[in-house]
Amino acid sequence: MSMQGSAAGGAAQTEVPPPPAPNGMPPDAGAADGKPPPAADVAPTDSAAPPAPAAPQIVVDPTKDLWQNIALNTKENNLPQSEANLFVVGCSGAGKTSVIQRVCSAIGAGGNTSGKGKTKVKPTTALDYQYTTRSDRHVSQTVHFWELAQGMELSQLCEVVITPENVHLMHIAIVVDFSDPSSMWDTLAYWLKRVDRRANEILQKMRAKGSNTPDKLHARAQRALGEGHPDLKRVRLSGLPTVIVCNKVDAFPGPMEQMKTLTRCLRFIAHLYGAYLVFSSDADSAKLRLLLNHLLFLTPFDARQVELDVERGTILIMPENDTFVDIGDPPLCDGPSGGPVTQSTGDSELDRWKVPLDAMFPPKAGGGRAQSDAMLKRLYDMGEGGFGEPTIDTIRRQKDEELEQYRKSAARRDKGDK
Repeated sequence: MSMQGSAAGGAAQTEVPPPPAPNGMPPDAGAADGKPPPAADVAPTDSAAPPAPAAPQIVVDPTKDLWQNIALNTKENNLPQSEANLFVVGCSGAGKTSVIQRVCSAIGAGGNTSGKGKTKVKPTTALDYQYTTRSDRHVSQTVHFWELAQGMELSQLCEVVITPENVHLMHIAIVVDFSDPSSMWDTLAYWLKRVDRRANEILQKMRAKGSNTPDKLHARAQRALGEGHPDLKRVRLSGLPTVIVCNKVDAFPGPMEQMKTLTRCLRFIAHLYGAYLVFSSDADSAKLRLLLNHLLFLTPFDARQVELDVERGTILIMPENDTFVDIGDPPLCDGPSGGPVTQSTGDSELDRWKVPLDAMFPPKAGGGRAQSDAMLKRLYDMGEGGFGEPTIDTIRRQKDEELEQYRKSAARRDKGDK
């Protein structure tokens, strides 16, 4: 072995010899007589193949122990870093936490995707964060998961998650509950517009400062749709890759004809905003994992998994796979029969599809207020389904009592001064 002196401190370092040549000859064979070694037989090609990435060189310092050498080589041969963010929003109880678990389980980072031995998931309180890391030979990838609970109640936290620093790495997942079809349309319309408004706020400020990030994000969204797509001028692109996850498909309460109509409505709103559409359930989440791993970890995507017909299989639609012509016109309907009159969203394109959907699945009256009241009760509930924290709640009661005593003593002092 050849020994090489260290520039810092004079410590000797031993270099691992290079591997033998592919033809089995030593690396220096043929050098003694001045002739190059014989080249291996290679079939002629029209263009030279790109060179394979060089293996990292391992340096062993005999003055250091095993773990110090491992740390030295890990630091010198550190893999490039890649990051992504996934902001998960949607209906309360739709299965947002389960969606994150399915993505993590696909890379062996925990979670449970099957009905057998399914772990009990405690509902998220407000805004939850977790991350997972995946490493391969060429890159170390980290995905940050942000989950917003309680439907639209805490939507202002959207501004905490989507920021100018991470907008170029942000992905959105809107989860809706197929077992409650009456809530799906309003949830989707609200969050698609809410995310679009937040993205526009950030991108306009960045554009005013001369940043080219907004143009890059818009160009990326156009490439996902297809620059020659016939609906390019009509689709509303926010610049953030958005996935509509229709969860609990196996719990849909209606017949197949209603599911087909609902699927067309979902295809329309997804295509209008250039979003991905995927159906999922506890028993069948393979396509959901395939899509999210493709978007977040850049894994290969199998185009054969695309499905637009709910009768033939689980729906998975990429933005470039659908067109408004293929989706067709909304079913004709005068309004909800026996239910409340459909409230306009102020968007004529969305209202055309909302009317027949409300007729088929009348919206529940007062759902938002009931949800808010239930949330307030659960905040201080010490039971299994609540979010109460005995230590925190005890301290709060103590501080409330101290504040009340201070107010009373201050009032008595004021009377004494008079």
